[in-house]
Amino acid sequence: MRVDRSQPVFPLFNPENEGLLPVRTLLYRSIDAGETWSAAQIWEGHANALRANCPVLELDDGKLGHPVEVNKKYEEQLPWPACGRDARSRSRPKHG
Repeated sequence: MRVDRSQPVFPLFNPENEGLLPVRTLLYRSIDAGETWSAAQIWEGHANALRANCPVLELDDGKLGHPVEVNKKYEEQLPWPACGRDARSRSRPKHG
């Protein structure tokens, strides 16, 4: 993972809105059980998607699959989408 730290005064996560600095996932390939590795390639996709540390799956058609965690952009002001039974209202679930 490569994080844009071009402005080091900003923390990784924005405490105001839970947004994340811009990140890119780097992909390295090995065809010899990890003895040697390719040069880094940027894994294109959602700009703020973090890939979990688990193996990449190669699908039957040659495409690669991998679970991701999508984060809000650093300056994004929209609330997180709700989940579960509150998803229809698009409001944050109430805790208590």
